[in-house]
Amino acid sequence: MNSQITSKYLVDILNGDAVLFLGAGASTLAKNSLGESLPLGSQLSALICEDMGEGSEYDRPLDKVSSYYSKIKGESTLVALLKKHLDVVSIDDALTTIAKQEWLRIWTTNYDNSIELAHEKAGKMYSSCSRLTFNSNDKSQNQIIHINGKLSGATLNLPKDLVLTTRDYATKVFNESPLSRLFSSDLNLAKTFVFVGYSLADLDVLRYISSIERLKNKVVFIDREDIDPINASDLEDYGQVNAIGIANFSKLLEKKAHGWRKPQKVEAYRNFERVILKESASANSSNLDDFLNLLLLGDVNDQYLGRKAEDGKYTIKRDIEDKCASLIGSGGNTILIHGEFGTGKSVVARRIAIQAAFSGIDTFWRIGFRENAKDEIVKLCNRTTPFVLFIDTYQKDKELILAFYEHAHPECTLVLTERTDTFQVTSDFIYETGDKWGAISEFSVDRLSNDELNQLIELYNKRSIWKKRASQESYQKLKYLREECNSRFSSILLDTLKSPFIKEKLDKITEVFTKSDFYKDVFVIICVFTCVKNNSQMKFERNNYIGEGDSKDYALNEMAINENLLELCFGVDNSDYQRLVRDKSVKNIIDFESNEIKFRSPIVAKFILNNKSSASEVTEVISEVIFNLQEMIQHDSDIMWLCEGLVNFGNIEKLLPRAGRSEALTNFYEQVSTIDYFAEHPLFWLQSAIARRSIGESEKAMYFLETALSYGESYYKKKGQTRKWNPFQIKTTYANHLLSDAIILDSASDALAHVIEAFDLIKDQCIGNTHHRHPYTKTSHIVDVVSVHCNKWDDRQKSIVLSRVKFMKRQTETLSENIRKHHYIQNTVKKYLKAIELLE
Repeated sequence: MNSQITSKYLVDILNGDAVLFLGAGASTLAKNSLGESLPLGSQLSALICEDMGEGSEYDRPLDKVSSYYSKIKGESTLVALLKKHLDVVSIDDALTTIAKQEWLRIWTTNYDNSIELAHEKAGKMYSSCSRLTFNSNDKSQNQIIHINGKLSGATLNLPKDLVLTTRDYATKVFNESPLSRLFSSDLNLAKTFVFVGYSLADLDVLRYISSIERLKNKVVFIDREDIDPINASDLEDYGQVNAIGIANFSKLLEKKAHGWRKPQKVEAYRNFERVILKESASANSSNLDDFLNLLLLGDVNDQYLGRKAEDGKYTIKRDIEDKCASLIGSGGNTILIHGEFGTGKSVVARRIAIQAAFSGIDTFWRIGFRENAKDEIVKLCNRTTPFVLFIDTYQKDKELILAFYEHAHPECTLVLTERTDTFQVTSDFIYETGDKWGAISEFSVDRLSNDELNQLIELYNKRSIWKKRASQESYQKLKYLREECNSRFSSILLDTLKSPFIKEKLDKITEVFTKSDFYKDVFVIICVFTCVKNNSQMKFERNNYIGEGDSKDYALNEMAINENLLELCFGVDNSDYQRLVRDKSVKNIIDFESNEIKFRSPIVAKFILNNKSSASEVTEVISEVIFNLQEMIQHDSDIMWLCEGLVNFGNIEKLLPRAGRSEALTNFYEQVSTIDYFAEHPLFWLQSAIARRSIGESEKAMYFLETALSYGESYYKKKGQTRKWNPFQIKTTYANHLLSDAIILDSASDALAHVIEAFDLIKDQCIGNTHHRHPYTKTSHIVDVVSVHCNKWDDRQKSIVLSRVKFMKRQTETLSENIRKHHYIQNTVKKYLKAIELLE
């Protein structure tokens, strides 16, 4: 316990870097119309009892006393009594001195208006609110928050958020409100947190401090000089206790403030960078190496992105840029940008960010993954001027997005980017929360428009990228990009990598990985990990989870590829890993930041794997890794998710070269099936079935699907669990395959049997389902079955099919609005309607 406050705390207060918390003891600085100091909780309870003629000598709970009084004398009488004792008419100069300071925010558990009166006496503007009247969009300085409600303004009825009750209940109410998150943020971001007159009978906010040692170093308690040593000892567990009295505290502030010059503040964040770029007329133009570094290594140079003279030399201008600029300028928008990996969505977002910064809008870009990111976004949202925030690959930052929607000014804008597959299964979260905050606009950057394609043609002309097409006319190149590459940026980039001199440069960069078998295997698995982590396909269905996407389904995205994992994968020692890390040639293409190794460019990693001489060069390394990890699968959830991701056909099939693919896939799944964890796992057999289907072995695929369903029936029972397996994915895939086979069957009656079985398999999935699109999208090709066999079916057979298609069409109407309006469902409905038209 100290008799003098540390100078550091006074400096933080004078600099405006401190938060004030006024407890019950601060009420001693105010007097009511009776000329008395404001009563504390127990005193107020006694006064209410006395007014009823009940004995005031008992220590009765305030909530029970006030409730009883309201029943006997009426709520309006209770309000009048409370205001008589709690309405402030005069305050001590010490409180005025405290109010003069530029606090980051003022919190109080008191019902009275003493701190507001102190601001008025000091000539300071302020905004005052309680739990229910709190407005996160209020960015006023000198904000006062009454946690337990405020009595001023009440006439006949008590304010709904006035908490006249026990400490524990008041704490519970506070903890469940948005204010608790703001309080936690203030506690983390303030340099000093000052509690004046705080009592252990006050709201229990100390729990926010108790578990974090660094917070205790910024907390200071100002208490009376004759504080009970036992109470002081309790408070010392949470911060520095200064038994100097509030009057002395105000005198110390006045003395320190004399001649004090407040330093100019610099806005700074650890999790968000301010996008500031000054265009320089003398800046060098980009050269071929700059372009190749962007293409192969993912190195982005803001100076080139921000110069209009570089458009068509370094990157191209996308059509969505002007639209996004307009939305950012108007404010109140969420902008969603999505595309396959390798479509340059991050570059597009960066171009838009730089354009916004040039236009004078405060622009911030999410960086880092620090623990206090949630607190910092609250600080960012508390700025008095609107801003635009960019979050690239938003899946990991759901909590930040929620905090933005809760605290951001309505004129701000949020720009989010994500891979299309991840976006499709997580966009509901954005629509559900963002719709309440402002407008939402969605843009895909997968395909290039004709104007964008023409820009790209010119860029490739200038950089001599065209290979054998260099001599072609522009219209011929445009036709190639539109028809053979389907105007897809990812397909164009993969084809670009085949350019002789680019391939030569890439071969030179990756030559280091031919040094040893260890280097070769590490090189392959890092490519695989990079692509799998950027693929985010649906992971194994487990723990009875039947949704289409959730954070745990993206566990691979959270998993670090580092020396510990490599050691588990290959049994290598630390010296091998350090040799790899020190190799400068390796560093050119692999990112070693934060003890994690990954390709900087997933599209390059995919290209390298696709161009192996044989698919077995990839599958054999994956198989080796899974076998080396098999002992840990049952005991380590991260390893389990990794191995499940590696056998997911949707992940690996995109990585394999065409040469030897059928044999490599067959051998791979046969080898993995001998591992205990996968031997009877229903979803492993689903992956095996999909793989066999991809190489034309339809009968084998159907056999494996039946195997998957069979193992699913006993999966949990063998684990000693009572719950049942939900065969959601298996049945959907099975139905899809049945309809696909029905299209090519010669027998119309056999095709009908396939249709009946397919729809009977997934019928239950469509009842009560409001969020899952796959039962519908995977059966949309019923229109093709009908087109082929409709004329061969009699009226009874047509009626059987018609009733099932109409059922599916009706069920789409029960989907949530966001799912129902998605283009996947819209296209499915059109196909259902076409099938119905043919059948009728």
